Amino acid sequence: MSSTNRAPSEWKPKRQRLAFENVLLIVLCIGTGFMAFLAMLGLIPETGFSAYAKSAVIAIIAAVVSYAINRFAIEKGAPLAATGYVLAAVISVVSILFVGAGLFASTYAGMTIDSVNELQLQHHGQALSRHISAQNAKFTQATRTLPVIQSISADLNQKVACELATSCISGRGDGGRGSVTRAMEALAGRADTIAAQLFAGESKRQKLVGRLNDQLAAYQTVLGNSEWSIEVRRQKLTSIDADIHQTLSEIGEAVPTSLLSAYARELQIGVSIDDRAEATSRLNSILGDHGRALASVIASIDATEIERPLFPAQAGVSSTFGQIAYFMPIAAITAVVELVLPLALWVYTFVQAVWDKEQRSPRTQQAAQPSKDRPSEAKSDQSKRRNHPRHSNRNAQKANGFDRQRASELDDGSAH
Repeated sequence: MSSTNRAPSEWKPKRQRLAFENVLLIVLCIGTGFMAFLAMLGLIPETGFSAYAKSAVIAIIAAVVSYAINRFAIEKGAPLAATGYVLAAVISVVSILFVGAGLFASTYAGMTIDSVNELQLQHHGQALSRHISAQNAKFTQATRTLPVIQSISADLNQKVACELATSCISGRGDGGRGSVTRAMEALAGRADTIAAQLFAGESKRQKLVGRLNDQLAAYQTVLGNSEWSIEVRRQKLTSIDADIHQTLSEIGEAVPTSLLSAYARELQIGVSIDDRAEATSRLNSILGDHGRALASVIASIDATEIERPLFPAQAGVSSTFGQIAYFMPIAAITAVVELVLPLALWVYTFVQAVWDKEQRSPRTQQAAQPSKDRPSEAKSDQSKRRNHPRHSNRNAQKANGFDRQRASELDDGSAH
């Protein structure tokens, strides 16, 4: 009767609370989905609503897959593995590793790809600075030929004046303009032309070096402008990089090292003046000395071709792992969320299942049984000791002694 008067609410069963493992898996699922959403925004090249929609769909699917695999592996695979089912252990652990590795790779790459792009552009700017410094040092070495050319030009012009005045080279007459003088004038003019080219090239080189410094400064300014997106900065830096390479090419053309080498060979070969063998020999001796001096200076110039650094391509997933040392904290946190935590939950569940199995095993119950039977065994031991023949004889002797004492007391009473 009293049961019928109870309120209906009293008959409702208590709602079971979620286990801590389930709550942790749900939180892990939400975190995985959020990180996947951010990662996809970095990996998808599109912008606007379509990028957000695609990222949201991928993030939701990734979260559902992660939750399903981890929960089945922990709740189903770990207990089965504890019973000795090896295939269940292998499948559950491999599934956690496979899904976790995929989520880790995509999440880490997406969250760091913009930073990797910027880091590559920084490295390219540093490589450009080193390349320009090396090229400038090489071109500076080439300017050491300018004093040599100027001395050759001055010496030949002096020899021309000497030949015109006293015929010091030909050795015939007292001066005048002959075939030797005309040949020497041509050689002096050639030296003057090359010296003028070198001087103009050096002036141009200095101006171009100043332009290079300005272009490098512009590169660093654009790269450090955080108000622009990495895509906008990349476009501007591509244009600046092309201008830098163009300036380097102009500097190479301004210093005619190949022309100097050809001129040194030309001087060493000498000239030939018809019917003037003695004058030719004297003149070629002078030219040979100048050619060897110029060749020794050219030989001291580093002629190694320095490869220009190429502008880096757009960073991909593999590029982010190549720069993982720079982003180790992000990689570590992502690995813990996607790999370490699910594996740790599986191991703890497996160990707990093995312990429960050990506690419920018959061997453990048999080991606990003798402690319950000890009181009955003690009682049986006492009864056995009482029924032992030695114990019975001792009791009989005590009884006979007591009877004799009682009889003597009765006799003394009757005598009185």
